Amino acid sequence: MVVQSVLIIGAGAGGLAAIKTCLEEGLEPTCFEMKPDIGGLWLLDESFERDAWRRQTLITNTSREMTGFSDFPFPRDAPPFLTGKDVLRYYQKYAERFNLRPYIHCNSEVTKLEQNTDNKKWCVEVSKPGVGTKDYTFDAVLICCGRRQTYIPHYPGLETFKGTVTHSELYRSNADIDDKKVLVVGASHSAGDVAVHASNNASQ
Repeated sequence: MVVQSVLIIGAGAGGLAAIKTCLEEGLEPTCFEMKPDIGGLWLLDESFERDAWRRQTLITNTSREMTGFSDFPFPRDAPPFLTGKDVLRYYQKYAERFNLRPYIHCNSEVTKLEQNTDNKKWCVEVSKPGVGTKDYTFDAVLICCGRRQTYIPHYPGLETFKGTVTHSELYRSNADIDDKKVLVVGASHSAGDVAVHASNNASQ
């Protein structure tokens, strides 16, 4: 089967790069993004609880040179480590620079995806608020929305703990920990981010 039409799910970093690459290869990309605009995790949307704090407090843990695309470097006056607003603005400019927006459909959630066993094409159902669902067919699919699921390990006694148990992905603002005793479990990037905020706002 000759591949021509390509479905791209998600208009974050991976989705934007996928659209541009498809166009360079002469393919016909269509991108569906469930949020109201591009940017993926860096787009602040209060209706998406996991994303509520990212633009407010998060600083990248990779430098601007490592964060940007090779064909569209960050400006020389950009800070070495970027805020969420910096990253979101960068992705918006990237989409404008390479004219990617005509291929992106926001507020469009892929709710069903399955391959036709006869012709090997992909049958897709897309839901759009106020419009309903619509079916599409594509030759190929690129899933660019990431793969992440909050995981809270079980510890003996956790079910009887009287305090609040949460995950760094659900951490919304410093107000969540103001004047509280906070235990951070873990020592990787997100734990470090939360620990810094806790040290400045928690009572202990």
